[in-house]
Amino acid sequence: MSGLTDPFENQYFKVGEVPKLESVYGIALYDPADGKIVYMHTIMNMEGASPIDYQEKEREVFEFAETELKHDVTKLSVLHEANLKDISANYYVNVNEKKLVKIPESEINKFEDFQKGTNK
Repeated sequence: MSGLTDPFENQYFKVGEVPKLESVYGIALYDPADGKIVYMHTIMNMEGASPIDYQEKEREVFEFAETELKHDVTKLSVLHEANLKDISANYYVNVNEKKLVKIPESEINKFEDFQKGTNK
């Protein structure tokens, strides 16, 4: 597995001797009707770390969304993104292609209005 680029390495804080970040794994819970992500869970995979059971993490994400965020998870779909590049970005799911799409900063308000049905 190859490491990420330096700009990505600068997207999080490090204190002391920290292993190199290899990848960020994202688990998105989204509305299959419009692709709106209701919860995005990210997992930072560090060099030399123990493997993660992503199916178990998915179960935990659904449980968290249901119990803590009070979402009706029976109406949500899940998408796994093995190599999330920008952890601070806003995304939606292209439901036809089943992939994450980054929303450009200039479009975030327009996209939110569209999802609320208030765009003109």
